[in-house]
Amino acid sequence: NYIQIDGSEGRTLFNKNIRLNDTVQAQFGGSADLQIYHNGSTSSIYNNTGNLVITNGANDSDIIFKSDDGSGGTTEYFRLDGGVARTIFTRNTAHVDNAKAIFGNGDDLQIYHDGSNSYIKDTGTGFLIIEADAALVLQNAGGEPYLQAISNGAVQLYYDNSKKLETTSTGVRITGV
Repeated sequence: NYIQIDGSEGRTLFNKNIRLNDTVQAQFGGSADLQIYHNGSTSSIYNNTGNLVITNGANDSDIIFKSDDGSGGTTEYFRLDGGVARTIFTRNTAHVDNAKAIFGNGDDLQIYHDGSNSYIKDTGTGFLIIEADAALVLQNAGGEPYLQAISNGAVQLYYDNSKKLETTSTGVRITGV
């Protein structure tokens, strides 16, 4: 019993695998609006109308995106985590020049590189707040500090890796003239 036509429920049941040869499409919709096919080297899902919606209706389950890991195996790159309602990236993301990571309903926070300079741009209302538990350190790529702000302690400013100004509980301490 390979194919069963069930007129009472209006469906056709396939009881064995279905193989479509290269370049043969599985087409759905009156105008073949959705097509799934393989051309011999590339597999494609093509939607020609409306939105393409992928839904996992299983309670607290994920949609997991995997691909080759560069060594012949496969690995997860990101997932839509239904258990905690967030997107989890398990590999680095790459943004080409002028492609922005944008946050907020009004594009309020933007992080990007324009090919010459890198930006963290606050374009919305309110303050740009950077929080750190122990300390906030701004430094160059070699680890040389520009500024250190220690929780419940001093704020220190540096010139050429040498501390020049430091706040204290009673005021400031200046090194040099």
